Amino acid sequence: MAKDTEKYRQFEIEWITLPSIPWGGHGVEFHYKGERGILIGFIEGYEWNHKNSGFCRIYTLAVDSTEWGEFKPESNEILKELKDCIYQVLRQHRFLGVIKGDIFAWPNP
Repeated sequence: MAKDTEKYRQFEIEWITLPSIPWGGHGVEFHYKGERGILIGFIEGYEWNHKNSGFCRIYTLAVDSTEWGEFKPESNEILKELKDCIYQVLRQHRFLGVIKGDIFAWPNP
C-alpha cells in the first residue's frame, strides 16, 4: 500500500494505492467502462462534501493490479484521467454519471 498526500484547493488529500479497492464504504466510487465496470477509485466518506473543504482519503487501483484485466496496458493513462475526474468531483460535487471519457462516478451512501 502506497500513500501520498497533497493539497488541492481547500482540500488535503491522502492518496492510497491498493491492489484492489474494498467495496462497501460510504463515499464515491469510480468505475472504468460504465456504472458497474472495473472499480478503479474511491473517495471515502462525505464529510469533505458537507464542508466543501477538509481532509479526503482517496483509494486508487494499483497500476500492476490483476483487476485491470485486459486494460492493464492502459492503466497508467486511465489513472491520470481518474485523478482529473476526482478533482472535478471535489470542485463540482457531481457524484453520479460519466465524469470524463469512460470513467463513471457512483455515490455509495
